Formats: sequence, C-alpha cells, structure tokens
Amino acid sequence: MKSIIEFQNSVFREGVNITVRKGTKWINKNPSNIIVLDKYIKKFNKLTTTELQLLHDSELSNYFKLLKEMKKYYLKFTENSVITVIWFILDK
Repeated sequence: MKSIIEFQNSVFREGVNITVRKGTKWINKNPSNIIVLDKYIKKFNKLTTTELQLLHDSELSNYFKLLKEMKKYYLKFTENSVITVIWFILDK
C-alpha cells in the first residue's frame, strides 16, 4: 500500500535529499510522493555529517538544530531515539 510522506517544511534540494522519521513506521512503507533510493534504521545520535548535509531542509543540517526540531514534533524524542533515514528524490 502506498502512503504519502508529509513534510513540515517543504523545502528541497536539487537531486538527492534525506528525511529522518522517528521510529520504524516508514521502513516497510513506499511513499507515493517521493522516489525512495534507500532507507534504513539507526539511532539519531549516529547520524553522519553526510546525512545531515543532505537533509531536505538545509536549515536543519546542524545536529543540534535537527534535534530541537525533532523534539518539537515527536514527544519524548531523545538523541538515543531510533529513526528511519530515507534517501529520496522528488517524484516530478
């Protein structure tokens, strides 16, 4: 079943983008509004510099800014929270 992945801030870079989502809900879903290149699960505090630099919203490419934003949208979010990292391009 296809799902639509929603973005609080619909700002995207040209080419490859990354979004991070709390938990594992998106690991088995196939969003219909983006083309998924890769997705995997990891702890938030294990995000790499490359992953941060490719976030769809470049304003959040700083670890602490992203952490603050995640806490804003997800209750009880911590640096140890499990996230799904989704690499994608826009479906034009």
